Amino acid sequence: MSDKQLTKWLLGISIVFGLYFIYRVYMLPPYASSWDEVDYALGVMEFDLLKMQPHFPGYPFFIFGGMMVHAFLDDPILSLQVFNTILLLSAGLPVYWLFGHYLTKKKAILSTLLLFSLSYPGAMSVQAMSEAAAIPVLWWYLWSLHRAVLLKTKDSAILPILLFALLMGIRLSYIGFGVGLLYYWFVFWKESGKRSEKLKAISFHLILLILSQGVWLSALAANAGSLSTLIQIAFGFTGGHFTEWGGTAEPGGGLFERLGNYIFINIAWNGLFTQSPWITIVTVILVIFSVKPIQWKKPDNGSILLLIVFSSYFFWGLFAQNIDKPRHILPLALLLGFFFITGVMKNGKPLLMMTVSLWFILHIGTSVKVISDYHSSPPAIYKTASFFSEINEERPIKVYTWEETRVYSYLEVPFSHTRVLTYSQFLQDIEHTSKEIYLTGSVLNGFKQQGMNNLDEKVEKVQSFHSQELYDPVYSSITVYKWADKKGERR
Repeated sequence: MSDKQLTKWLLGISIVFGLYFIYRVYMLPPYASSWDEVDYALGVMEFDLLKMQPHFPGYPFFIFGGMMVHAFLDDPILSLQVFNTILLLSAGLPVYWLFGHYLTKKKAILSTLLLFSLSYPGAMSVQAMSEAAAIPVLWWYLWSLHRAVLLKTKDSAILPILLFALLMGIRLSYIGFGVGLLYYWFVFWKESGKRSEKLKAISFHLILLILSQGVWLSALAANAGSLSTLIQIAFGFTGGHFTEWGGTAEPGGGLFERLGNYIFINIAWNGLFTQSPWITIVTVILVIFSVKPIQWKKPDNGSILLLIVFSSYFFWGLFAQNIDKPRHILPLALLLGFFFITGVMKNGKPLLMMTVSLWFILHIGTSVKVISDYHSSPPAIYKTASFFSEINEERPIKVYTWEETRVYSYLEVPFSHTRVLTYSQFLQDIEHTSKEIYLTGSVLNGFKQQGMNNLDEKVEKVQSFHSQELYDPVYSSITVYKWADKKGERR
């Protein structure tokens, strides 16, 4: 491909991407459709760990960024979205510098635009979620660490250590990327300086690491009232997160079923292809076109670093994250995108230009469609709130929910609602109300998991509500049921 062709191609991609990004900002969705988003929004208005505003680990740097924007915008959800967008724009620099280590300047710019056009990460980044802030900081951290393992100097590690603290204060679940610091120390110890100097340098790094992490941890302890209270909150949260309600425990199908869902559904079908058969097909074609005869070359320390952090987070996500929520694999999808785009750009075949352009347009088009649908159609949980509010105008009702009640409280709905965890708790509670009783499908399914298998005779299915699955795979489909008799017997 000639330099002139590459320049024209870059210009065309830049114009399309610029229009897409403006549209993406314009279509920021005005919803807090999940428990987490409500926690974040409440935290922006009043940060209080004891009230789960937000829940542990508090995401202090993320919330602080939202607070700064909230000083100019009334809407806490929009404040977080704008903060995320600012961080996302800044991430163009480290991504470009990373590509620049492997590609020419123009190809590095083009590759950066291609990476930011990936439809699943692009669509997910419009939510008021901590991932949308963590991903840009992750790119800054990876670039600085990549630079450090190439320079192998004492001072080059200062920036990634500080950025890792910033990353942890935004998204603690990205702790798996801390393995990259261990690899830096391995390279530093192996390839530079005298033993005594290396010991002093690593000791300095460890002290800096502890102090920088202590900044946000001490702030959380102060907010909680004491360090012991913070520890109690932490154990209480993680105890649930890794057991019955977190979804991180191994499912009934076993490890191989979990691994299959993780790789083929979460990473591939959602993360890389955004549930689009066309993106899948074109990606496969690009892989075939880009294949070269295998010529083994020893990778440099930077390439090894990226492979190590990818592998580390892969296993962390597999065993310690909620597999029902594909958004947890966002870093893996982006790193795979980085590897893939770098390989395609290194190939340089003119035939690839048309195929890559089609791949780019498909990703942009898919992202636009997903964002537009989500912006124009309220989440299923919002639809149920409207449905219950209309019924409540005619007659008083009480709704029993699982996580939906957090959103209902945030929306200040006019009907009574209660989060219920067990069937026995539910039966005790309905004895004290004369209101018409409704349940959401998540509650009914929870009761069945507790061994209550005869409930189909005691409820009437009323209506199902649906919304964009990519944004909330757990609550994108909500079925409403009416309890047939307050005493537990069908009339």
